[in-house]
Amino acid sequence: MPEYELLYLHLGIRATPIRLMLTYLGIPFKDTTFDRKKEWPLLKPSLPFGHVPVLVIDKTTKLAQTVAIMHFLAKEHGLEPEGNLNQAFAEMYAHQCQDAFMAIRPWIREIRQTESEEKIAEAWNNIAIPQFRDNFAKFFEARLKMNRSGYLVGDKMTWVDFLAANLCEMMQHFGKPSVLDDYPNLRLHWESIYTHPKLVAAVEKERSYKNI
Repeated sequence: MPEYELLYLHLGIRATPIRLMLTYLGIPFKDTTFDRKKEWPLLKPSLPFGHVPVLVIDKTTKLAQTVAIMHFLAKEHGLEPEGNLNQAFAEMYAHQCQDAFMAIRPWIREIRQTESEEKIAEAWNNIAIPQFRDNFAKFFEARLKMNRSGYLVGDKMTWVDFLAANLCEMMQHFGKPSVLDDYPNLRLHWESIYTHPKLVAAVEKERSYKNI
């Protein structure tokens, strides 16, 4: 088996679905985290595109971009949907997850940069909730209701389920759990991953990160 090392800042966010997927698959990996101010400026020039997460394969090959990393690992280790069309659907929903993340990013920035509870609440109400609803929740809720398997593509868990569940986790953990009240299928989907017996310790570790 290849030797994997995952590089990311000392927090969750974009690296979380990769860590959880690797843990679910039972694949050992070195989880290397670093400080944004001290270590990151030194490491950044050596990375593809100068950002993280990055998966280092056998200490030599560096693969960037969350979706590319997850799709590669899914192909290598059997977590990809069956058939070309289902694989394309997984890609489609994965890219929409990333679009939704970018849409709520101004809210994340407020949490990271300001201590004003008023400004954070304003960003939550005016940015996070509507963008989460319009770019993610209503579409993924409908998909899960239609698919009836409890997963986004096919009849079993695949790599894209980890991406979608991560976005729901972020909205609840850093926002409010009630954000999923109108999306029962999405809540069940999130629970199927974040309460999975294989992932209990990994989820606890991800939630221990204080920064966003």
